Amino acid sequence: MGIAILFLVIILRIFNVFDVMNMPRMKSILGRDGGVFHNIRVELAIDGLKKVINIPQGGWEGNLDGGTHNTWLEFARRYNTIVFAFLMIYVVNSLKNSFKFMISKKEIVALDYYLFSALISMFLYMTLEPVGANPNYYYVLFFVFISGIVNRRCQLINSVS
Repeated sequence: MGIAILFLVIILRIFNVFDVMNMPRMKSILGRDGGVFHNIRVELAIDGLKKVINIPQGGWEGNLDGGTHNTWLEFARRYNTIVFAFLMIYVVNSLKNSFKFMISKKEIVALDYYLFSALISMFLYMTLEPVGANPNYYYVLFFVFISGIVNRRCQLINSVS
């Protein structure tokens, strides 16, 4: 289903079916500020990833306001690449476990759907906003708390079966 929607969007974009590319919303999404993949947030993230590799000890400055507009990259900027690497290993492992858990046909209760949704939404939000740059890391700690619950739930379900 997802592939069919992606294919439909590509066809609409390439052939400009129904004059879709001249609609005001499409112009703002695909054209304003360089479009979806050429906007300032993506440029800041790419610049931050380059600096993570080139300046592994951290302390580098980002563009504009000094940041990267990404919580995960802010940890690399404020601390160092090792902290960033450990954090990314934990985040990727948590996301992998949660996806495997949700597609398994094991006993999923309503709370699992809420936890999964919270985990994904917090991950996406922290990818777009530098909440880790704040003096308090409550949002990051809440993400770690929720992902810990999901990881433990995955372990319990897998050990039962």
